[in-house]
Amino acid sequence: TVLASGADRLGVFDLVEASVLRKAGLNVPILVFCPPGPGQAEEVVHLGADVTLNSLDVAREIGEHAYKAGMLVRIHVKVDTGFHRFGLPAADVPDFLSRLQDVRGLVVEGLYTHFAAHEKPAMSKQLDRFLQLVDRLDNMGLKPPFIHAANSAGTVLLPDSHLGMVRVGNLLYGWGPGYLSLKPAWQVMSTVRMVRRVHRGESVGYGGDFTARRDMTVAVLPLGFADGMTMYPSRPVSGVGDALRKAARAALQGMRSLTAG
Repeated sequence: TVLASGADRLGVFDLVEASVLRKAGLNVPILVFCPPGPGQAEEVVHLGADVTLNSLDVAREIGEHAYKAGMLVRIHVKVDTGFHRFGLPAADVPDFLSRLQDVRGLVVEGLYTHFAAHEKPAMSKQLDRFLQLVDRLDNMGLKPPFIHAANSAGTVLLPDSHLGMVRVGNLLYGWGPGYLSLKPAWQVMSTVRMVRRVHRGESVGYGGDFTARRDMTVAVLPLGFADGMTMYPSRPVSGVGDALRKAARAALQGMRSLTAG
């Protein structure tokens, strides 16, 4: 859908997601945001993925596999401007880019950062730090072709961050500022594996979290931790009594946690 709407490349979190897209027959550039680790070089080359790198050892490993395969792997370097997740400190980036030029099998295509907050002032501060580094790299002859910073929040709230490319994520799922009137674009689908009768007063699930107020039919769905589900379901409060019960239960769980240290 995004390709049909005008995007000319895709972004994914890891190599697993890139593999799914390749198997689906998508041959456009795919940028992987999570830096690959040792031992993943062969997979990077096989997928023809563009990857984020922050390690010279991994860069050399990928470059060697690419060189033997007669390929060039495009890489992007991430700059930490305040998120403190992936990314190199700005002070380390010039030396890192300089050393990457000596690694055969690689070509440095991009430089980017990621915003830690969704408020415009905080994003502007990070963007200023990033652009200062970009200017410095330009003066040193180390500026990569693609410079990008905008995530979903930046795309909407901070046009100055659009630069050469934007990375729209949450907006595609229907998450964003209320004034955009977005609709959730996903759903959970499953199949019924068992149907059973539950009598009034009987409980269902871990901890008996649900108690039937009447005789009823229950459908069992094979959904759990592997699908990102939590142990305890979250349901809207149905009244004052329900709210008091939930507050009491939370207080009791808190006391148990404190008692257990």
